[in-house]
Amino acid sequence: MARRHDVFNYELCIGGLVAAVINLHSHHYEFCYFLSFKKSMKLYANDFTHPWDFPVPDTDFFDDVDDPIVQHSSRATLILIEFNNTMMLRHGLHDEEVMQSEALEKEVTRYLPSFYYSMQNKGYSRLLFMYERFFEESINTLYYYACALSMRTYDFPMKMRLEVDYTHPETLRYLNTDDSDVALLTDLIAALQKECKELYPLTKGKKTCSAGDGV
Repeated sequence: MARRHDVFNYELCIGGLVAAVINLHSHHYEFCYFLSFKKSMKLYANDFTHPWDFPVPDTDFFDDVDDPIVQHSSRATLILIEFNNTMMLRHGLHDEEVMQSEALEKEVTRYLPSFYYSMQNKGYSRLLFMYERFFEESINTLYYYACALSMRTYDFPMKMRLEVDYTHPETLRYLNTDDSDVALLTDLIAALQKECKELYPLTKGKKTCSAGDGV
């Protein structure tokens, strides 16, 4: 189990970040899948009952689904994949090797959102609520990695964990953007925060995207 007082290793942290982002965009794929076949593509629900056992033939498929939430999640998926492609190229990593690495088994869970529930039998409204919460927590996950990489420790100050308000640029003042990895991660956070703001009107004001609780 990952703990705050673990000895910090920069490259190990990078590997954990890459693995975490793979996990995040995999969940986005699942959201796209279940949201699509619960509503807009409901006629095909009997043919597509599980995202991994009965996958869609092309992930671009979700871009054309007549559901703005699905399109929103599809855009977020692409943003995360593009970030990871850059990180893996920069650090000589490969997605399969990262996910199979025993050394990263603990790292990948360090800041991930709590996601122990299945989407399989959830209705559309419940999936939408889950998606909103997941999106918020995903941004926090990335911010905490940026904190750790900036401070070169997992035990960064409590104020960095709690004073998170992405609507104000000052929130990122603690981050070391002179570090190229942190700078890239900060750009990712900003891109996802923009998407988060666009999510709110799509859900008719049911829930705002804001920072979650500290870890």
